[in-house]
Amino acid sequence: MRDLQQLFNNKNYKKIISDFKEDQLITPNNWHKNYLISISYFHIGQYDNSLKKLLNIDNYIQKHEVKNYIAKCYQSLNMDNDAITFYEKAIELNKEIPGYFNELGNIYSKYLKTNLAIENYKKAIKLINSNKSKSILFLNIGLAFYRVGQIEDATINNKKSIDLDPNIPNSWLNLGLCYNKLKNYELAKNSFLEAIKLDQNFFYAYSSLASNYMDLGNFYEAIQIIKKALTINPNHSFSWMLLGKAYLVFREYKLSAEALEKSFLNDASNLTAVSNYLYSLNYDDKLSELEIYKEHQRLSELFTKKIDIDKNNSINFPNKREQKIKIAYVSGDFNNHSVFNFFKPLISNYNHEKFTIYCLSNNSYSDNCTEYLKQNIIFVEIFSMTDKEIAEFIIKENIDILIDLSGHTANNRLSIFTQNLCPIQISWMGYPNYTGFNAINYRIVDKFTDPEYISFGEKDIKLNSFFMCYAAPKDYLIEEPPCVENNFITFGSLNNIYKINNSVIEAWSQILIEDENNKFLMKYHGFNDPYVIENIKKEFLKCGINSNQLIFLGKVSNEKHFLTYNKIDIALDTFPYNGTTTTCESLWMSTPLISFEGDCHRSRVSHSILNNLGLPELSAKSKKDYISLIKELSKDKQRIIYYKKTIRDKMIKSSLMDGKNFTKEIEKTFTNLLSTSQK
Repeated sequence: MRDLQQLFNNKNYKKIISDFKEDQLITPNNWHKNYLISISYFHIGQYDNSLKKLLNIDNYIQKHEVKNYIAKCYQSLNMDNDAITFYEKAIELNKEIPGYFNELGNIYSKYLKTNLAIENYKKAIKLINSNKSKSILFLNIGLAFYRVGQIEDATINNKKSIDLDPNIPNSWLNLGLCYNKLKNYELAKNSFLEAIKLDQNFFYAYSSLASNYMDLGNFYEAIQIIKKALTINPNHSFSWMLLGKAYLVFREYKLSAEALEKSFLNDASNLTAVSNYLYSLNYDDKLSELEIYKEHQRLSELFTKKIDIDKNNSINFPNKREQKIKIAYVSGDFNNHSVFNFFKPLISNYNHEKFTIYCLSNNSYSDNCTEYLKQNIIFVEIFSMTDKEIAEFIIKENIDILIDLSGHTANNRLSIFTQNLCPIQISWMGYPNYTGFNAINYRIVDKFTDPEYISFGEKDIKLNSFFMCYAAPKDYLIEEPPCVENNFITFGSLNNIYKINNSVIEAWSQILIEDENNKFLMKYHGFNDPYVIENIKKEFLKCGINSNQLIFLGKVSNEKHFLTYNKIDIALDTFPYNGTTTTCESLWMSTPLISFEGDCHRSRVSHSILNNLGLPELSAKSKKDYISLIKELSKDKQRIIYYKKTIRDKMIKSSLMDGKNFTKEIEKTFTNLLSTSQK
């Protein structure tokens, strides 16, 4: 026994397994010997073997140490309910071991059972005197709060952790993550740097710092930091995902797709990386619509995970309904986001007598837009809920129509739709393409965005007018076009830089090269980074454009963003991925925008907006016509002035902003769909 104990103390577990055999019959005299052999299997990763032997010991003798390691085995085998049972049994035998409470807290935290997690962490804190150990427990409490979006509480507890022991890298990392969520980017950056000081190989701190730099608009530096993280851990899924997103800013579409694909190949559970990859394909002008759809379809199965719920007796759809139709919208953008601009008219005008509206929000961030929704409909925060909990809620509420507003954009919850929880499931608003999900029945579009000959995935519901309705922003002052005082035309695009591919730059350059006095204005928050400016500028220079013709604006306030349109005479749309919000913003500021109709939804949205506004003459039939139309308008100053005086009024009177009639059409559509599904 002395030799066995010495080998165990020296962590020579393989020697123990080879030299010692466990007894079948366990007694008070030999249990500890058998215990050491059993947990030696645990320490070399043979959890099944360890569990089998430990359960045998537990049949003969009741020891808290044995129950603790049985729980550890279950935990390692992802059998967390069994792990909880045995940690609780260990605590019944010995209530003085803080580690047992800590592990219980960790499991509850993992499953977002925050109150139970913190209750156990606090019990552990009472049992210890060491500042370092207390620091780790406050760190765990902070993490439990962070996971459910209680960022202020998370911040407080991470600070307590650091006060107790400032030398734990994870405490600084988690504090930085909290500051990032609170948009205190400089404090976040300093916290990540502290974590790296303490551990030069802390790859997660590097990747978090890189994410912080991207939030600040420093994309070139972010890429260098991500590459450092990947030299330390080349299989880190999050770092590959960040790298893919950063490459998009430099319009490296192929490199971006490759990095994002590596992200989910290293971790198939990283559905955010899968969505980022699929979304990135929409920006690449070298890919056909069919190629993009096939990728969406191929990867849709990654979102499907069986949930053990009983649906059979929970859903009832009577032929003659006496209750209201229940519609649930799922999104991560129920805040000051472009999706809200198109969603608000629907909520403001819906028929309260016939419909009950739910918003299932997958984002912890809240603002005045969120509060507006909370006051007007049933608002449910699902970001801290498991798929099973969300599914059970949907079934309990007997939701009739489930509508996704995010697609493969940030904070989506598409995995819920794979469970086929509702008779009607729809994709709408937030994504310019098919999701690739067989479980989503329909996609709401219009006759301009999706002509009859275009169809791949979900069945199209074609509205007569634009497929969304635009909520009026503030009544920002409209100024006369700058060309009135200037002796040149200022073109502009406030679209996301991802959309400005080299084909777009070549087309715009053909316009600029006509007159070297003409200017082109672009705005993007990444233009605070000189490397980003240099990257896009060199493509214009290759086409013969003078650098003094280009104007770059970085991040500005929302008001200054709108007023930027007053600095533009003619706004130019991107292709194949059009603007949507930016197109509406330009027209709201009475700045004429020129687009051309492509061959798929993402390249026909502006075409639809212009036609519904009664300005079909600003939508060209081809790229060649697009260039000709821009040149023609740029030489007609009086026409530019006319547009500047009339477009906003035209927009207010159009179907684009007619919330009442739009909502009536949508509600009629939903009612008919549900009626048809019940026949």
